Amino acid sequence: GASGLFNLFDNLIFAVYVLYVTREVGLAPAVLGLIFAAGGAGGLLGALLAGPLTGRVGLGPALTGGFLLATAGELLIPLAGGLAGAGSPPAVVAGLLMAAEVIVNVGAAVYGINHVSLRQAVTPDRLQGRVHATAGVIASGLGPLGALAGGFLGGAIGLRATLIVGGLGTLLAALWIGLSPVRSWRAPATPAANPAPDTTG
Repeated sequence: GASGLFNLFDNLIFAVYVLYVTREVGLAPAVLGLIFAAGGAGGLLGALLAGPLTGRVGLGPALTGGFLLATAGELLIPLAGGLAGAGSPPAVVAGLLMAAEVIVNVGAAVYGINHVSLRQAVTPDRLQGRVHATAGVIASGLGPLGALAGGFLGGAIGLRATLIVGGLGTLLAALWIGLSPVRSWRAPATPAANPAPDTTG
C-alpha cells in the first residue's frame, strides 16, 4: 500500500517535472539531463549501500529509513522554484535539484531492495508468485493514475503547487511505513514458508 501510494504521487510529480525545471525554474535542457544523471548515480549508490546498511541497522529500520529519505528528496523539489524566484544563481538551483534526485534514488533503492527481501521472507513458497504479482500490480498500477492527476493539477493549480501536493502525498506514504510494525524489524521473520507435509493420511 505504501509503495503504491508513493508511486502514485511520484508519478504525479514527474508528470510536470520537466516543464517545471525548464519553464518555471528556467534551467536549460542539458542541465535537466545532468539532474537525471545524478539521480541514476544515486540509485547505484543506494544499491551499493543497501546490504551494509541493512546488516548494521536491520531490515526494518533500513527499509523505513530508505522510504523516509526518498520522501525527503521529493519534498526538496518544490524548493527549487522558491530559490529561482528569489534570484538564486542557476547553479545553486540546479545543485538543489541534483541533490534531491540523488536523495530520492538512494532512498528508493535501499527501500526497494529491503521491501522485496521482506516480502520473500514472510510469504510462504506456494504464494510467492501471487503475492509478488499482486504487489507489483498495486505498486505500479497506481503510477499512471498519478501521472494523469499530475497533468490535470498542473493545468489547474500550477506546476510548483502540483509538486507540493505530490511531495505531501509521498509523506503520507512514508507515514504508512513509519507507523507500521515493519519499522522495528531487525531481521526477516521466518514463518512456516515450507510447512512439513501432512503424513497423517
